[in-house]
Amino acid sequence: MKKKKIVSILFLLAITLTSLKVHSQNERKVVLQAFWWNYYNNNYPEGWSNYLIALAPRLQALGIDAIWIPPATKGNTGTESVGYDVFDHYDLGDKYQKGTTPTRMGTKDELLRLVAVMHAYGIEVIADVVPNHVTGAGSSTGAGGIDPMAWGDQYKNFRYTCFQTPSIDESAGDYLSRQGRFSKNWQNFNPNPAQPSENYPFYNQMFGPDVSYEAGSYGQSSNAIFNPLQGENHMRNGMRDWLRWYYKQVGFDGVRLDAAKHYPAYVTEDLLWNLQNNVNWASPHPPSWNTQGDDLFAVSEYVQEPGYDMDAFCDASQNRTGTFDFNLRDGLYEMSQAGGFFDMSTLPSRQQNNRNRTVPFVNNHDTFRPMLDGSGNYIGWNVGDELRPHLDPFNPRMITAYAMALAVDGSPQIFFEDLFNIGGTGMRWSHDPANLTELPVRPRLENLLWCRKALNFSDGNYIVSTVSGAPSYSLGSTPQDLLVIERDPAGDNNSLALIGINDNGANWQQVWVTTDFPVGTTLIDYSGANGAWSYVVPNDKRVPVNVPPANQQYGGYCVIAPKGQQGESVASTPEWTWQEWEMANDLGDSHPQSLEQGGALPAFDNTTWRTVGNIYLGVGRPVNVLAYQERVLELGLPAIPVDVEIVRTSDGTVVDSYSGLVNGWCMTYLASTEGYYTLRVKNANAGNASQRLWVRATYALTTNLPDLFASIGKPGSLTIKTSSATKVEESKTTLSLSTSPNPLAAKSTIYFTIPNTTSVKLTLLDKDGKTLSELINCTMDKGSHKIEIDLSSYSTGTYICRLETAEGTLNDRLIIER
Repeated sequence: MKKKKIVSILFLLAITLTSLKVHSQNERKVVLQAFWWNYYNNNYPEGWSNYLIALAPRLQALGIDAIWIPPATKGNTGTESVGYDVFDHYDLGDKYQKGTTPTRMGTKDELLRLVAVMHAYGIEVIADVVPNHVTGAGSSTGAGGIDPMAWGDQYKNFRYTCFQTPSIDESAGDYLSRQGRFSKNWQNFNPNPAQPSENYPFYNQMFGPDVSYEAGSYGQSSNAIFNPLQGENHMRNGMRDWLRWYYKQVGFDGVRLDAAKHYPAYVTEDLLWNLQNNVNWASPHPPSWNTQGDDLFAVSEYVQEPGYDMDAFCDASQNRTGTFDFNLRDGLYEMSQAGGFFDMSTLPSRQQNNRNRTVPFVNNHDTFRPMLDGSGNYIGWNVGDELRPHLDPFNPRMITAYAMALAVDGSPQIFFEDLFNIGGTGMRWSHDPANLTELPVRPRLENLLWCRKALNFSDGNYIVSTVSGAPSYSLGSTPQDLLVIERDPAGDNNSLALIGINDNGANWQQVWVTTDFPVGTTLIDYSGANGAWSYVVPNDKRVPVNVPPANQQYGGYCVIAPKGQQGESVASTPEWTWQEWEMANDLGDSHPQSLEQGGALPAFDNTTWRTVGNIYLGVGRPVNVLAYQERVLELGLPAIPVDVEIVRTSDGTVVDSYSGLVNGWCMTYLASTEGYYTLRVKNANAGNASQRLWVRATYALTTNLPDLFASIGKPGSLTIKTSSATKVEESKTTLSLSTSPNPLAAKSTIYFTIPNTTSVKLTLLDKDGKTLSELINCTMDKGSHKIEIDLSSYSTGTYICRLETAEGTLNDRLIIER
């Protein structure tokens, strides 16, 4: 159905917009590294995104707040790449190059679906970003990659396919003619005339051509055919622009910066400031609930060693990023190897001082490189490939280490192979991720995750009770074996939990400590180690902490907290997904083996559609589609008409459409079937000039959690109604609400329809859901109604009109402009 100015859309409201989740670094997230080194599953070849989608319900149930995914950009070896050998930053599995379209993560469509599904389960997505190096110059055969004038490694001609110049063959001539965005020449890497040094850690090539962020590191190739002029700060500007594009395109929630020690801290600060504060969505007024600012999650891989300090790095990056706490991790490793003779009282001092964004961890893909048999079980360790020594997940003190990592400040990172046993089941590559037997979870770590989330002890500050709690050790117990941490928000009588940690592998340890639990509180042990034990806090607030040994049965920890919190859900609140496509000729790809997405709208052509991309929708879930023209946003010219369509990908049915001038909202659609839907655009008139534009989709997916999504629409267009122009989405009219004009004038009219005689309540609320005025509260006859309202006393802003009846509740988002 064609829409011009006023559109009627089917809406189902379950909650208001104000209940949607807002991100904050201060949430102290639990982050799962959702892959292992050389990750792969036979059931999801070339599709790790789909593997994680299948795992999502289990992750939600475990209390995972965010997943860290591997780099999703096209690597030097295509689907063989695990992502850290970045070739083309703008290829997310949609271009045909390096002999493949998908990456190991899958296609771009599958990547975008992964983000939307995770958001539907309340799980954020942390993107792995590699600013230090690029690799694989040349076509799939290497042709064209060499610049004979380059210093050092001469494979430094980087050219990329795009919609304008798809791959024709793998010859040097074809490769060097490619015009994809962010081409790179040898002067963009170390060493170069502006930066001849090869000194560690900033300027030496370790993983591939080493990016030079010096202002003067620019120049032209000596032999490329497509050879545009470069200017100062080519790599710094280019990486900054790409990272903002990447954020808008994928809609992720934070970043992990790889190898941050190998480029200057000012680069980290620059990239993150722009990501956190200067995203510049195409709309001049981006959704305020998606603007995270300085709270956007960021962690850097900065490996501490003599002379290189994590705290100093955080300070130098203006605290825009945290670091993985290698210093604490070294202490945890030492504890795990000491056979019960480690001094536990020293562990708190091992945590880095700068804890605003710190990420405690036990293992990650760089510290964990097992040797495997044919079924994927551990048979040894490639210790020479490990950045730090591994902590074997079958070592019972691994759980002891996680008890500490989850008890202290920060956003703890959980390693995939620590949470899930894939090293002893013989099913590493063949398991079904949704099957609890084929992919078993380690129950002690599952319990710790539940405790951290359900008992909310991550919200408090922490106190080392075995230092400040006047500890009194029982016979045979020592401060060298036993550590107790109290999670305690500011104020009196509000302690959240005591976490007892014991590295002794044979003996229980007990200590009495003074706590901040309210007198009379009944405490239990949520680890289950102390069975049915309970304890009522006396007047002196002294509490016994009895901690089991660090063995396979118990793991060396207990968690004591107020009774009555058993069975608490640890599921997070669902989130909306925002994704924006830029339609430009130097992006996307027109090769028939690519996804054939992207490209500017061609000049003087109103018949050729450009495919924007595909999104995955659940039944009855809304998508808002917006489009913005370059000529309006950047050139100051008037808008020209375009056509925008949503097409059901499975059968090619056009399910919704818009035709007209665009500089914002185009349509809101609710899917009748679950699956992929294609967004496409074209010029509406044959006389239109070529134009670049942006298309943004805001949408939510269904999950197994009922009624957790709000509907969000074009201001002033919230109704339940169908169009006679199409039978595809026909539905019976039940209840409607709309406002005119919108943006509102001083005198405006609210229109609504009710199908039956019923009680009606109509209220005006502010954007936070606070009631400002009750307009109607009475019984009304069925039929259409209208009410005149005087808004002259209300200031500029966004408001909500809410209609409540026995038939349901509708909200209309209103705008007042003065």
